[in-house]
Amino acid sequence: FLGCYEDSVVPSLRTLQEEFLSDYRRMTVEKCLNHCRKRYFPFVGLEFGGECYCGKQLHRGPASLSDCNVSCPGHENSTCGGVNRLTVYHIHPRSMGRPPKDRQRAYRGCYPVRPGLERTASMPVRDHLLTPRRCRLSCQQQIYTLALVRNATVCQCLNASAACRLVNASSDDNCNFSCSGNERQKCGGPSHMSVYRTEIEDRRCATASFLQDHNWPLVALASYPGSGNTWVRHLIERATGIYTGSYYNDGDLFNKGFRGERENWLRRNTVAVKTHRFDRAHIEQFHSSILLIRNPYSAMLAEHNRKYAGHTGLPAPKYYQLHEWREFVDGQSRTWTNTNLNWLQYSRRLLVVHYEDIVRDTMGQLRRILDFLGLPASQDRLICLEADKDGKFKRRRHLEFDPYTSDMKGYTNIYIKTIDMSLRLYNQTRLPQEYSTDSL
Repeated sequence: FLGCYEDSVVPSLRTLQEEFLSDYRRMTVEKCLNHCRKRYFPFVGLEFGGECYCGKQLHRGPASLSDCNVSCPGHENSTCGGVNRLTVYHIHPRSMGRPPKDRQRAYRGCYPVRPGLERTASMPVRDHLLTPRRCRLSCQQQIYTLALVRNATVCQCLNASAACRLVNASSDDNCNFSCSGNERQKCGGPSHMSVYRTEIEDRRCATASFLQDHNWPLVALASYPGSGNTWVRHLIERATGIYTGSYYNDGDLFNKGFRGERENWLRRNTVAVKTHRFDRAHIEQFHSSILLIRNPYSAMLAEHNRKYAGHTGLPAPKYYQLHEWREFVDGQSRTWTNTNLNWLQYSRRLLVVHYEDIVRDTMGQLRRILDFLGLPASQDRLICLEADKDGKFKRRRHLEFDPYTSDMKGYTNIYIKTIDMSLRLYNQTRLPQEYSTDSL
């Protein structure tokens, strides 16, 4: 903590000028720190309660500590700046780590080479210095959205189409040939190809728009936090070309392209509204509801990591031995249960979708959602989406140990059985078989 600093409403005169996030409902010091840490900015500032700023350096000087007197909306005992005053923190460079590698962001999976490939892809080019990056750059220059590497030396480029779609990914073990230009990287196999996304945007599913005001029923996209709500919003927007909305007005998601974040959620100009609330009065405001359920063991970890872990996605192992972790699981397991019970009980019209089913069969579950919404599925948009299902929301790596004690598992498993029985009672899809700590 560095103290309270002066600020200005003029962008060029701001104390921190590189990155901005707003959340006037749920902002906390931890949320702002994590936001800036993920973007590798060492200086962090909070202002007006709900605004978060990041920067490489401080452009203005300190002010009186008493000037920073506005509480954080997500944690009233913390201070989030003041009027033209920033509560400033500094993050040590060693705690930020290194930016993610380009390959991790671009990799789309290992796929079998299909018969239609030769007719739709570019001519295969043999390169004895082949790396995924070389192939991606070559395809990018030729205005292709996908780069395919196989047989250690072969690069091809592709725009997915009805004749050649990216479906039924294989295990990465099938793409085990070392690249001719870098033996530490993998470049497909004899009958499989490693697929990478280029920076060329596929315009078929890139555009979206708002609906006419008050011309669409109010549809909830409800879930316990950490259940993949943002990922499902990405799928819906790409498939329909209509923005989703949110109860929360999350500035970070707005900056990532979710333009419905800033819309009044009661305006009914978005196809569905993200919410984590589960009180009866809120639920009964919606005409229809899509309830997204995820294994509570995985969902609680995802929510905990979002709050506390920063860019790495995982806190230190010793944290899970502390009292705070036990309290978190005790409270959040009940919240997971109450969220699902209340939406099952009070929704007027309901579709239950399980996160694990979306992971296994993304396009099939998406079609269920589109049918429920009564929206047609554009073939071009679905083909485009198949090649970019994860978007910017790829799942984080898993823990290498089980953080849940036997006591935690005891009461959480009771909650799981409660929800499973409730799903059966309301004639909804039962919980997947893997709902246990084994699937972490």
